[in-house]
Amino acid sequence: RMKISAIIVLCLIGAITAQNCFRAASSSENETTNPGVTATGTAYLRIQTGGNVDYAIQYPDAVTASNPITRLHFHPGAAGEDNAPVYAICDDGTANNCSKFDLGPGPNYIFFNDLDFDAECNSTCRANIIANPEEYYFNLHTTDEPSGLIRGQFETMDCDEIDFGELPNCYAAALDSANVVPTEPSSSATATLWYRVAVDQDVAVQFSYGSEIDDDNEVSTMAIYSGDAGETGSAVLTFCDSGECSIPDGPFTRFTTGDIDVSDECDSDCQDAIAAHPHRYYIQVNTEEHSTGQYRGQAYGISCEVLDFTPTQLASSDSDSAGNSINHWF
Repeated sequence: RMKISAIIVLCLIGAITAQNCFRAASSSENETTNPGVTATGTAYLRIQTGGNVDYAIQYPDAVTASNPITRLHFHPGAAGEDNAPVYAICDDGTANNCSKFDLGPGPNYIFFNDLDFDAECNSTCRANIIANPEEYYFNLHTTDEPSGLIRGQFETMDCDEIDFGELPNCYAAALDSANVVPTEPSSSATATLWYRVAVDQDVAVQFSYGSEIDDDNEVSTMAIYSGDAGETGSAVLTFCDSGECSIPDGPFTRFTTGDIDVSDECDSDCQDAIAAHPHRYYIQVNTEEHSTGQYRGQAYGISCEVLDFTPTQLASSDSDSAGNSINHWF
């Protein structure tokens, strides 16, 4: 499953006895050659007991369909030094090419689990990394920036801050009426939707939108569908439909729902499929005036650390038997 977790520690005598975690805050400014763009990202690393590794990489929107990732490398070297990699997550110059991971355009948050590290970085190499992580750097290369788009030195971090592959998972989608297929709404509108899959696999949603959502144009369906950009697919996970959405009039910044039980529609296998390739799924919001789509956008992975899913409570026009107003969300 897609996520960030912990890194496992190796004592200097060669046996892994506890967890060590590492982060490389990466940017184009750290490259020794000027990539010609400004970009940032973050790489996380966990070394497993048996020598394999897990990575979590947040990469920027400078990665596109026409400028894909070509190499993801882990190198020895201090800041400002260039050295050959000790490990390649993927490299288009080898049989381990990056296209096999089906990486989508950025921004995205992607996970590589249980990769073979020991063949390229033995126990001595791993001990050196753990003892001196700042002497190693992460480098992400693309077609247009073959020498490197973003780079950063590794540093030790608290293992409680990260999680490689366990829940929760978080995603986002930039929604636009221009993305609706097959027909576009008559009016232009944009929005952003975020959602989190919790440890118990319940889902919570955040939704930022404009004045296009009102009493005359209420949200009727909000769901995730399978399909690349420009394609239409079937719904795999429905956040709300059939007049149960209860979205307040816009504009609204980060309206946040309570937990939604989606286990009957999207079980753990379904969640794993989305986590593996979120960019192959899109989120669409339908409204009363635009029943075939108010707006839609492709999903991409994000760090759960940037989101607060405390539910937004709204006073309902309904009252309970004692005459008290009812706070609710969908």
